[in-house]
Amino acid sequence: MGKRIEVLVKESLSTLRSLKSKQSNLGKERRVYALICLKEGRFGLRQDLSNHLGISLRCLENWVVQYNSEGIDGVLSVKARRKGSPQRYSRHTYGTITAQAQGVQNGGH
Repeated sequence: MGKRIEVLVKESLSTLRSLKSKQSNLGKERRVYALICLKEGRFGLRQDLSNHLGISLRCLENWVVQYNSEGIDGVLSVKARRKGSPQRYSRHTYGTITAQAQGVQNGGH
């Protein structure tokens, strides 16, 4: 059986909805939406909520830990990558992939 979600969302639903509407970053908007779902009690199991949000269970757990330790400000501080994590593609490789994708999109191979 899956684990239940244990987090006390301190902010009111109206505050969370207002915060959600102000977000220009989809990741931040999704994090606030997760808090709204938790506050409303829509999902009892962590896996159900992560599936609904389209994120991994580990990602949801990270958000909950972050919220519990740093509050709403911590959840809204989206970091691009962890320090020291390698770049996934070099600029050259990324440029090559982008050029090929644009060529295919324009009818080339």
